[in-house]
Amino acid sequence: MKIEVWSDYACPFCYIGKRHLEQALAQFEGEVEVVFRAFELDPHANGEPEGDIQQRLMRKYQKTAEQADEMIRYVEQAGKQAGLDLRYRTTQYTRTFEAHRLAKFAESKDLGEQWLNVYSKPILPITLF
Repeated sequence: MKIEVWSDYACPFCYIGKRHLEQALAQFEGEVEVVFRAFELDPHANGEPEGDIQQRLMRKYQKTAEQADEMIRYVEQAGKQAGLDLRYRTTQYTRTFEAHRLAKFAESKDLGEQWLNVYSKPILPITLF
């Protein structure tokens, strides 16, 4: 079986979903091929960080500060339930085009799977050159 996953690094639910998929597929080791595809949720995003995630959620979804905080808590709790320590409150939103390009480069060097986990680690664990 082959599963194609379209995701964006800016999407916390993509990361949470990746963890759930890994957990579900653990019992089918070697039977399922998973291919990750790039999808930019916001191709027009600024190339520089746009400030904190609370402000971003307030602008994008016309939410109050309290509502944005609830959204942040929801994401962090969903991550926690998946075994992830998401610090969504400290997220800075930016364009992900370059991250997707780097992923393609890593894939061309047979480092694609390692790259998929890079954004969850505090230190880049691979050498690309």
